[in-house]
Amino acid sequence: MLVLGFYFSHKVIFAILGIAWIVRAVCLRSKLILIAMLLTSGMAIFVCHRVNKNIEVGKALVGKKVEHLRIKAETDQVKIDGDQFIIRGVKNDLTGLPIMIYGSLNNINEKYFLSQNRPLFLKLNGVVGVPVSPTNFNQSDSRIFSYSKGVFLTLEKAKIDRMQIRQTFSIVDWLHCFREKLVLRCNSFEEPIRGYVLGAVLGYQDEFMQQNSEKYKNTGIIHLFCISGLHVFFLVDGLKALFRRLRITKETSESLLLVLVPIYYVIGGGSTSLLRCISIVWINTFCSRFRLKQRNIDTWGLVLLINMYLNPFVLFCLGGQLSYLLSLILITLKFKNKVYQSIALFLVEIPSLLYFTYQVNILTVLFNLIFIPIFSVIILPCAICLLLVPGLNIVLGLPIIFFEVLIKMAEKMPGLILVGKPHANVVILLFIITLKLVTIDQNIKTYKQISGLAFVLYSCVYMLLHLVPYGEVSFFDVGQGDCILIREPFNRRISLIDTGGRVGFVKNGWKKRQKIEVPQANRTSVNYLKSLGISQIDNLCLTHQDVDHIGDTGTICKNFRVKRLIIGDGMLDSLGFKDKVKSVINRKTSIKSVKSGFIVRNFPFQVLYPEKKGKGANEDSLALIGTFGKQKFLFTGDLDQNGEKRMMEMYPELKVDVFKLGHHGSRTSNSDAVFDIAGPHVTITSAGRKNRFGHPHKETIEKIKKHHILNYSTQTSGMISYRYFENDSGRWITKFKGN
Repeated sequence: MLVLGFYFSHKVIFAILGIAWIVRAVCLRSKLILIAMLLTSGMAIFVCHRVNKNIEVGKALVGKKVEHLRIKAETDQVKIDGDQFIIRGVKNDLTGLPIMIYGSLNNINEKYFLSQNRPLFLKLNGVVGVPVSPTNFNQSDSRIFSYSKGVFLTLEKAKIDRMQIRQTFSIVDWLHCFREKLVLRCNSFEEPIRGYVLGAVLGYQDEFMQQNSEKYKNTGIIHLFCISGLHVFFLVDGLKALFRRLRITKETSESLLLVLVPIYYVIGGGSTSLLRCISIVWINTFCSRFRLKQRNIDTWGLVLLINMYLNPFVLFCLGGQLSYLLSLILITLKFKNKVYQSIALFLVEIPSLLYFTYQVNILTVLFNLIFIPIFSVIILPCAICLLLVPGLNIVLGLPIIFFEVLIKMAEKMPGLILVGKPHANVVILLFIITLKLVTIDQNIKTYKQISGLAFVLYSCVYMLLHLVPYGEVSFFDVGQGDCILIREPFNRRISLIDTGGRVGFVKNGWKKRQKIEVPQANRTSVNYLKSLGISQIDNLCLTHQDVDHIGDTGTICKNFRVKRLIIGDGMLDSLGFKDKVKSVINRKTSIKSVKSGFIVRNFPFQVLYPEKKGKGANEDSLALIGTFGKQKFLFTGDLDQNGEKRMMEMYPELKVDVFKLGHHGSRTSNSDAVFDIAGPHVTITSAGRKNRFGHPHKETIEKIKKHHILNYSTQTSGMISYRYFENDSGRWITKFKGN
């Protein structure tokens, strides 16, 4: 594990812990331990080599246009939404490995063909890519999820060239088809029954479960789906009872279980927690069948090694960490009662929760005591019975509905503390201290010392994350849109200019999409702000009514307390404001309409535009100027050239250091007047990669080159951040290409 940790994360602390472990093993002078260490280290080096080879093969193929690429796919790995499809191919002709395919359908016949519950052979045309790396600071790395599924290659802009149903079925193919039938049966249930049955029994993470995961995170019971695995034990116990009824001998029933248990791994979705449970049950059954002695801790260690061989990234995700860490605590420690057990589980999961979710709920111990028994004893059996016996959803669905109501009530209770994201090395240190705390005898003197050390360490982490001494002006990479953070030193004031938003195009008929897309702000601006421990936005400035500037306002208002909303005079009556903003703004949020010359108290900007009341259109964009770290920044939204010229006429002495290009670098903005009069030294382009509008336009780029201006673009640099200390100049940092 330490070898894998150092290889994939390059954290020095893994090397230090590895050296400490080697020294410890040598001091023990145990040949068995040394042999085991050498074998596991050899396995880890082999796995690292295998993963690195697959990654390099993918990089070598990036951008290659392929035709007639042959793909083998299972039916339950095909997802269709309108005229769009996503397929996880089991095998491809280029590398022989799994591949993720993103494409569009040409006609309704293709949609009907992909919807059939049969394993497929496809020939596709498209462009080869690799799993996308995060483009914003502290953004979750989706590559880890892809790599954990064995996916190192993608096919973008895919089009179907030829379709064929596989004529010969393997046992695995049949199991995938059976799983798809069960998924279709669940689709007849109403929410939340459908989501719970799909998620708990079939391991199917649909939109409902993805949205519900926020509730589990906020209440601290996200581990319910990570460590329970109780549905496996319920099913095994049910099979044992059936075998006894049929008067099948114990030896024969155990032999049958050795065959049947792995089958559920395919039907259940093949998740990390499922692999752990299936493996433990299988090993225990095997040892019982052949009368072999084994300890629970040995089984746990063997299962972890198997999982890490198959998926070396298992401990790099929250689910994997909670699944193995909490199960280890349950195996190795004995508790006086359920309260002590719940406290221990809560303490051990805190470092992982802080690193991945940035928050912790102090009522989690109480929630564990309430929800774990209900989930284990009532919800899981009901979900299993609903799947196996149709027609019982009216009766067995009631407990699930009631459980969902309880979860929503728990989420609204006070107790959630937003801490922020500690450094990975700090998290490892927190792990060590916390594990020592829960495993040491409470009666010895050092227990109080370790408790005090843990309290001081967690307090320091909280203080350091909330009292950051430097400020920043950060331009999020939100694709084709704008979202800018101005955070002053020590978090004195937090201001946000625009929120970004995805521009959608409505399709009708068979092309109409049903899936509600998760707002991109969740993984960009919201994620980053929470990672800094920010829970309140003092000023939310919306430049104009376009969706790519205000589309994610609802997401921002849902996740943060917004004290004040600043908009251009006249935007309040615009259709965009009424549709995207008015209904999501909290009653406690004050709304301030401004125009040129307006003075707003405790506001870090000067308002330059609009000159008069407008309609919230591009030509009425809110223009702001502010000084941060001895650098003067100009933000103009999508203000057109006529508006820029008028602004320069109103402020002929205006000089700036940094100019955020108007309208994503469009030729309709960014007039010569701004460059000639304001004289910026740095420009920022916020635009989507390969966007359909061609932003930034060639004319704007030529102006930048003509004036010898340094330009940063989110298209090539990802998130762009200017970080500064009080009364001092700062430095530019970008997500890509270093500083």
